[in-house]
Amino acid sequence: MFAITAGAQVTHYTVKLTPDFEHNLLRGVETIEFYHEAGDVEWQKQRGMQITAVNSVGGEATVKDEAVTLRVHSAGKHLLHVEYTAAAGQGIKWFADKKGFDTAFYCEAWLVCDNSPAQRATLALEIILPASGGFSSDVSRLSHQPGGEGPLGNHGP
Repeated sequence: MFAITAGAQVTHYTVKLTPDFEHNLLRGVETIEFYHEAGDVEWQKQRGMQITAVNSVGGEATVKDEAVTLRVHSAGKHLLHVEYTAAAGQGIKWFADKKGFDTAFYCEAWLVCDNSPAQRATLALEIILPASGGFSSDVSRLSHQPGGEGPLGNHGP
């Protein structure tokens, strides 16, 4: 998980997750859209997440053991692109037969996010599964109520 510094406002996450069933990992490609003044923005990362690439136009990103810092050159809207692997954590249970996983919506387990109650942002999530099949999803249990009500919070239209 990443916790964003005060003063930055995340407005949208775009995430593509690809499960690696052999190694019990999620490979993520994510873009975070946020507004911030010129200066540093820092996200504290969770131990199970390994950053493989990070970049942003209009700023320099630095990856440390427990944080990613972005030095933003000017105030306004910014995009941070992050590629990572996430090991099993809260909300992810990998099946013993290596054919799937079960997950609850704990964003900090499998995407770079700020889960503080004051932060409200939309999410576009795509999970890419192997063509070998045998997968199912119970999406009927997800709430989709405009205005951010329901178990997923403000998750967009």
